[in-house]
Amino acid sequence: MKIKRFIGAALSICMVWGAVEYTFPTVNETVITADAAKQSSNVDSDFNKFDNKEVIYTPDKNAILEGHQLSSVTDVNNYGTNNVKLWFDKTTIEYKDISGKSHVTQKVDLNISGIDGNIEIGKGTLHIYYDTRLTIQGSGINYAAAGSAISDSISMSQNNKNGEIVFSFNGPDDSVKNGVLCSLTFELPSNAKAADLYPIGIKYNVSSSGYGDFITNVAQNNAGMLRSAYIFMNGITNGYIKIAGGSIKGDISGDGTVDGSDATMALKEYASLGQGISTLTAAQSAAADVDGSGNVDGSDATMILRYYALAGGGVTPNWYHLFDQ
Repeated sequence: MKIKRFIGAALSICMVWGAVEYTFPTVNETVITADAAKQSSNVDSDFNKFDNKEVIYTPDKNAILEGHQLSSVTDVNNYGTNNVKLWFDKTTIEYKDISGKSHVTQKVDLNISGIDGNIEIGKGTLHIYYDTRLTIQGSGINYAAAGSAISDSISMSQNNKNGEIVFSFNGPDDSVKNGVLCSLTFELPSNAKAADLYPIGIKYNVSSSGYGDFITNVAQNNAGMLRSAYIFMNGITNGYIKIAGGSIKGDISGDGTVDGSDATMALKEYASLGQGISTLTAAQSAAADVDGSGNVDGSDATMILRYYALAGGGVTPNWYHLFDQ
């Protein structure tokens, strides 16, 4: 299924730095609705390459210093050291559990840990990105649901584009605790297949005004900003949703069916192997080797065609019966 790309207006979050703190948008701020988010152009990010690869969080220390109005990594390391960690779930789903199903959803949590008596957190802004083959679930301010780490007294606001959520929280006190900071729910694409991987995570952002993402105490004092910078430099791990195993024997293309195109792929692989080159991934090779010989060759292509012909004639094929013919 081709991914539809639409051109639309992008909504950016604007944060204004006052004497010592950001001015947060209110919880009732107008945001892009679910339908509008789907129609806006996809965010151009490392999370949107559709290459089934994990996006490792790599801190841009210069940007983090700029966004926190700090000048020295040494100061951050000397005075901001803490054990706070932010990490997204790394979720694996078995292909057999979703094959043939529609509207499959999966929740992914952004977790926080390491908060102790010396660390106080009450406010923050994070840019969250995700692979737009996934469809974010929710509307209004409810794309990112508050987790156990956030108390009822903390207000939240969100600005959303297709592939990006700007998640902000702001409390009257430093009441954020260890647990789930927020949860996102995604619908998997209808053509999801084994070996697909959909990255989800954080990337540090600095606004045009020169102020960036942060996670700090309500006072937002120098100590809080040093600790925040340290978290963004050392404490973040991105996540993903991965489809594992469960490939269908003979379904080399991974589209959920065994047909003539799979036989063609097997023949091409057989010819390429004769030249010492493989055209298939490990998962595809496993699906192509229908006779279990350990090699992909002409006999596999023949068996796949027989299977396809029987299925087209209204017969439910059985690989074991085909091997006996």
